[in-house]
Amino acid sequence: MARGTDGWEYTERGSRWAPTVEGALSNILGGLYGHEHDEKHAELMHLVRAAQRDAAETLREWAKGMAGAGTTGASIAAIINEGADMIAPTYPEDRAVKTKVHIDWTHRDGNRITGLMLFVVDDSEVQLQREPQFLLTGGVRRKTLDVNNDYDPQDGFQVTGTVEDVVKQAGDWLGLDDREFDIEVQHEWRDGA
Repeated sequence: MARGTDGWEYTERGSRWAPTVEGALSNILGGLYGHEHDEKHAELMHLVRAAQRDAAETLREWAKGMAGAGTTGASIAAIINEGADMIAPTYPEDRAVKTKVHIDWTHRDGNRITGLMLFVVDDSEVQLQREPQFLLTGGVRRKTLDVNNDYDPQDGFQVTGTVEDVVKQAGDWLGLDDREFDIEVQHEWRDGA
């Protein structure tokens, strides 16, 4: 986690902007100087201290309810973690996100079909570093297909497997680990599109 250095937090679901107080203040105050900077800094620090007081008050109220529970080292750690979760609850984007995957079979030549597989990432917090489009080849009667992404010859991807297997492996390669995928298959060559 590099929140303290560049303001980005790196999670299983990708990176997201989650600066420390200091980092956020630096970004907001970046173009201000002198008296204007000092006034705005003081105003923002009032907001920061209000949030800290609210968090401390929430923890104190919660701790009062836990006081008679008989604490051990493990339960104290659990209490601290639960208190931290109360202050900074789970980001909405940390909940299970389904990523759409379009498989579009575009051409049939005898028993071979070819097409494209595209990962549609609607999550603005995820910044893909690789091209999310893959070339597909497969047999009309086979349950496996060949997937290839060679947009960057230095960092290509190739796998053979069932639809579910190749979607999972391609998703992992793109950095979409532990996501659920909503797979939609269209047969243009069959549907007469």
